[in-house]
Amino acid sequence: MPAVAFGQWIARFHPQIEPVFACGNRALEREIYAHFGVEPHIVGLEGSFMSGGLRTRIKRVSQFVLAFGQVRTLVRDVVKPDACLLFGGYLSFLFLLDCVRRKVRVATQEQNAYAGRVTRLAAHLGVPVLAGWPQCRPLKESAFTETGTPIRAFELSSRDEAWKKLGLEGGPPRGTIMAVLAGSLGGVQGLFETRLASFEHGPELEDGAILFVGASNVYEKRGKRHYMPKTWDMAAVYSLADVVITRGGGSTLAELRALEIPSLVVPWPASADDHQRYNANMFKELAIGDLIDENEFDTDDFEKRLKKVCLKSSKKTSHQKPTVYNAAGKSCEALLRAVFPDI
Repeated sequence: MPAVAFGQWIARFHPQIEPVFACGNRALEREIYAHFGVEPHIVGLEGSFMSGGLRTRIKRVSQFVLAFGQVRTLVRDVVKPDACLLFGGYLSFLFLLDCVRRKVRVATQEQNAYAGRVTRLAAHLGVPVLAGWPQCRPLKESAFTETGTPIRAFELSSRDEAWKKLGLEGGPPRGTIMAVLAGSLGGVQGLFETRLASFEHGPELEDGAILFVGASNVYEKRGKRHYMPKTWDMAAVYSLADVVITRGGGSTLAELRALEIPSLVVPWPASADDHQRYNANMFKELAIGDLIDENEFDTDDFEKRLKKVCLKSSKKTSHQKPTVYNAAGKSCEALLRAVFPDI
C-alpha cells in the first residue's frame, strides 16, 4: 500500500518522474496492484527462503536464484532506474543487492517501529533508511530519518453514503460504529467474538453497529453485527468507523493515526521480531488508542481497554471527518527529497 500511495502521489505532483513498480508472484500482491490499476513488473518469487517448511524453503531457494537474474535484467536492461525506493520485504533484498552493486541510488522505507532484516542490512551498507515512526529499533537514531509512511488519498464520505457504498442492510445507526478488521485476526476471531457478546449490549454500543471487515465471503447481518467480505477500498469503512480494532501492521496504523480514529491494537504475536508490538506501542504513544495481547481476550482487561478507547471516540466531535484526507503528501515529499534532493 505505501508503494502504491507514493506512486500515485508522484504521478499527480511530479509528472516528470515515471514511477515503475515491481512485486513478487504472490496472489495477494498481484491483487492489490490490480485493484489500484497498476501493472508492476512481476518477479517469480513467492516469499523468503528463510520462512516456511523445508520443502517451501528449498523451492524458494531455487526461485531466489532465478529471481535475482530477473532483477538484474530489470535494473540493467529494462527499467534502468535513476533511483530505487524499497518498501521492505523479501523482494527488496534482491533489488538492494543489485542497486548497491551497480551504484544505483537507493533508499529503503521502513513502515515498522522495529526494522526488518532488509532494512537492517541496508543500514549496515550505508543505504538511507526512511522510517515511518520516531523509533526504528534496533537502529540508532543517527542511522535513520523519520519521514512517516505514505498512505492513500482517502475520499471520505457521509455515513449514509458510506453505508450504501458498502451495501449494508438498513441505514447507519445513530450510535457508535465499531470496525473490526477481522481478516487479520485469524484463529483468535472466534474468541474475540465471544468476548464482544456482552460488550455489544452495553451503553458504548447502544444504537450502534459492529462491522467485521474481511470476516466472510458474503455479506451477512446478525443483530448489530455486519459480517463483510474483504475490501481494498477502505475509504467507506473509515468514513463509518468511530472505533477500530485491528492488528499492528505498520501501514494500517499509519492510516488510523492520520485519520485520528481511536483504535484498539492486537499485535500479532508471531510477527517477525515482534515488530507489531513495537508498532502498537508507538501508536499508543502518538495516536488515539491502546493495545492488548490476544491472550488477554478472555480477561476483564479486554472490556476495560475497549471501553477506554470508545470513551476517547465519544469525546471527539460526533461523526465529523474531513471529506478528503491525503497524509501521503507530507511523507511522500520527505521520501522524494531523500531520494532526489535536487528536485
